[in-house]
Amino acid sequence: MMVPTVRVHVLLSHPGSGDVLLVADGFGGWRPPGTRLRVGECVGSAARRALLARTGVRADASVVVGVDSAADGLHLVCDAGAPDGAPEAIAAGAAAPWGWARPGHLGLYLAPEVARRTRVALAVAEGERCEVRALRAGSV
Repeated sequence: MMVPTVRVHVLLSHPGSGDVLLVADGFGGWRPPGTRLRVGECVGSAARRALLARTGVRADASVVVGVDSAADGLHLVCDAGAPDGAPEAIAAGAAAPWGWARPGHLGLYLAPEVARRTRVALAVAEGERCEVRALRAGSV
């Protein structure tokens, strides 16, 4: 039996604007930072590894906010939130060309299936962030 490839993608938002971080994919396109899941590795570890290797940012990205099955394997999307200091850390330590994209403009930069997957995960992530803020404020 063939084991499917599992890819882990990371959403990282700009703390001021909410724009989404994209990195060059090496083929003339863009995508959220990501990697393949290694045998025996947990999803959160893979997400943190990808984020650090591609951007120089250390952030918790263990919450899965998207799952998508495609012809090239299973895609998991993790939320790293909008950590303070991320833009500066990326500017200083990114290993690949990078840029910020407005969520409404993802279709201009990403392949259609990647843009769809990313938009759905962003909607889930924003809902999760709102719930966490409400819990911290004691309003739930």
